[in-house]
Amino acid sequence: MSCKLSTGEKTPLPVQALILAAGRGQRCCLQPNTSKALLKLGARSLIEHQVASLRRIGIQQIAIVTGHAASQVRAVAGADCHYIHNARYAETNSLYSLWSARHWLKGSFMLLNCDVLADHRLYEMVGRAPGCALAYDSASGSEDEHMKVTLEQGRLSHISKERNGHAVHGENVGMLKFSGRAVPRLLREADGLVQKGVTNTWAAAAFNKLAAHVAIECIDVRGLPWTEIDNQSDLQNARQRILPRLHLA
Repeated sequence: MSCKLSTGEKTPLPVQALILAAGRGQRCCLQPNTSKALLKLGARSLIEHQVASLRRIGIQQIAIVTGHAASQVRAVAGADCHYIHNARYAETNSLYSLWSARHWLKGSFMLLNCDVLADHRLYEMVGRAPGCALAYDSASGSEDEHMKVTLEQGRLSHISKERNGHAVHGENVGMLKFSGRAVPRLLREADGLVQKGVTNTWAAAAFNKLAAHVAIECIDVRGLPWTEIDNQSDLQNARQRILPRLHLA
């Protein structure tokens, strides 16, 4: 799918957005006593950039799943956000955080990982996409730590970190949208995994199950400024290369 925005009638935005920010971010080795969501990028923290971008495109109902350094995340993100605490953050992963928000989610929503800095245009593209959507970058996806996507006719076929070679069509950005009718199915898939004890795994496990039944359109954002922040090099790239382009966008 092209990364150009339609100039015609726009698909309504989802009402809600969920940011997954429970993890310790230990691989980052940057702020061991706080959350990766609170990394400073210019005048704002990473979580503040995300909340501001969501509100800029018109999404006001924002929930943040907290865990490590929860009180600090609340203090920075502010009282206008809703908070869901993953008390098992030290032993679980993003699938469990998504499942923890199942009672708050009421319909279509955007889902973000807290370690992504991206231009507001990516938010608009994903939020305005009809049905379910996933942002990916076809210029990336070669590193072991990348969450890789495989496409079939422009739709998600598989997502995992274990893919390689010709099976990889790009890297998952960490920004998705789930339409109203697909949300109950997604949450059922997540619940089924959690009930089986599959809690220390990525939310991608539920995406794969959903993709077997529901079309998830993949939007290529190649060329637009974004980055996931996992380590010192990523942080330097975010501050020196990505952030200035966001300011100019």
